[in-house]
Amino acid sequence: MPDHRKIVLNSGRVHQIERLSELRKTSLAGAVETLVADRVKAGEIPPGFPAFKIARENERLVIVLDGHELSPVAPDAASKFGAELVVLAGRPAGSASLDLGDENVLVARCSGYGFTISAGGARLTVSRSMLAEIGEQILEAAR
Repeated sequence: MPDHRKIVLNSGRVHQIERLSELRKTSLAGAVETLVADRVKAGEIPPGFPAFKIARENERLVIVLDGHELSPVAPDAASKFGAELVVLAGRPAGSASLDLGDENVLVARCSGYGFTISAGGARLTVSRSMLAEIGEQILEAAR
């Protein structure tokens, strides 16, 4: 699944989104991202992303990143990582990491206009709000 997609909107909607981006002092993409994030928070759009999944299996959490199932991790370690992602989403730069125990590390770091989450050959690029949402998903699964 590509990180970016082209969409077509009528010029009236584009002008409205441009005005919203001016008011919020963000880019057009940032304005659209904010609108979607608001709808997720309101419960109108289900949370989650096809390229990121987390599930509890027995006493461990299993993360699937970009189709790659990563080594199971303890809920307390995952919870700490989830909290770090939420904090990182609010910062202009930085990184967070989770030791997967098999000489592999799940890392989230700033990359250009967003954040990259990677481990081994798996890689996912997300926006600030998506990173925070992933952090919240991890925290919820770790409870």
